[in-house]
Amino acid sequence: MVISKGATFRIDERFTIHVATGKDDEFEEILKFNISIHHEPVRDYLSRIYLEHPRRATFFWLYVKDVKSNQIVSSIGLMPLEWRVGPLTIPVCEMGFVGTAEAYRKEGFIRKLNKIYEQIMTEKGFLLSVIRGIPYFYRKLGYEFVLPLDNRFLLPKSKIPQENISSTKIRRSTIEDLNFIEKTYEEFNQNFLVWNLYSKDSFIFKYNNSEITDFQEKTYIIEENGTPEAYLMLGMTYDKLGYKIRSSRLTRSQWIKLLQFIKDLHKKSDELEIDFDVQEDPIFKKLIIELGGIKYNDYGWQVKIPDVEAFFNKIKPLLEERVRNSEFKNLTRAVTLSNYQRTFEINFKEGRITDIKSIKEYPGEFNCDVQIPGSMLYKLILGENTFEEINYIIKDAMIKYTSKKLISALFPKESSYPETYY
Repeated sequence: MVISKGATFRIDERFTIHVATGKDDEFEEILKFNISIHHEPVRDYLSRIYLEHPRRATFFWLYVKDVKSNQIVSSIGLMPLEWRVGPLTIPVCEMGFVGTAEAYRKEGFIRKLNKIYEQIMTEKGFLLSVIRGIPYFYRKLGYEFVLPLDNRFLLPKSKIPQENISSTKIRRSTIEDLNFIEKTYEEFNQNFLVWNLYSKDSFIFKYNNSEITDFQEKTYIIEENGTPEAYLMLGMTYDKLGYKIRSSRLTRSQWIKLLQFIKDLHKKSDELEIDFDVQEDPIFKKLIIELGGIKYNDYGWQVKIPDVEAFFNKIKPLLEERVRNSEFKNLTRAVTLSNYQRTFEINFKEGRITDIKSIKEYPGEFNCDVQIPGSMLYKLILGENTFEEINYIIKDAMIKYTSKKLISALFPKESSYPETYY
């Protein structure tokens, strides 16, 4: 059964699930409900995404309605993304605007909505679902913290250097800068395993705004002696406590110039420290520590791969490339991975994958090359952690001693930098 917009599903005599059509009166209901859950600040955020986003026609909004009161009582949204995984483009969807009215919680409505959500994923070919959600809750739906999202730092304003860096200028970007930004963006992100594919319209929507908020950002160009060298996107953190910075590679002096720039933006604040959310950047981290700041928190994307076999089939060229560039380039054998619920068998012949299949089974001890419980397996296959790092905290993560080098070659730990256009 193909799920289309406008579809309804009966839960019982009182409750029905709806797939929104996108009509104005229906949006007003969805907006009203989300404000009741996420409070007034979500009004502009949701309205802008629902009504103006360049990809809005591809969204799915799912909700549960109480027939008795004719009110929405639970909802989730599905918003498409395209992420690069190595040389490949992977269809991804972000789950957002999740909530249930307090009086209706513990009825399993999110689980019921998620079942429809994942059916849409299958029909539309989305291989990963990701969410920037609250801690713990989404584990019960099979999600795991896998990829980096926030890295938070605190630095006293008084510690920001006052040196004059006159050769470096920071200015607002213009439409004429988009070619430079796209080129620099693509070059910079080649350093990462997982990253957000550049989309001009979506980039303009999120990053080319007139004000800085927790859902709108401005893009700036960093020039050296009048020549563009880097770009940065500046917004507020989701909790509105600090500044969110996403940039191409910056030098130490450019980071100092940016700290000075933000200090000037922050001058009306009474706070003695400035809070920063910056992607993992060794130059910035070293600078902050040297200046007397601290890294005080980090957070991650929560990820689910509903069909791991389909994901392996999609990344087959990447796995073959890794084998080709390793000591196992003529590999001819089955490589088996298990999450203790299913075993995934990747069959190689002379370095090429001939077949991938999965079997629902509980494996015996050391029956597979590697066994990692449940969604923790995502940490290995998405390059977040080595097997040894996983095994340090999960003792029933197991690997055959003779397979360690092969598994490391197939699934190396690599830095990732995924973002969202929402």
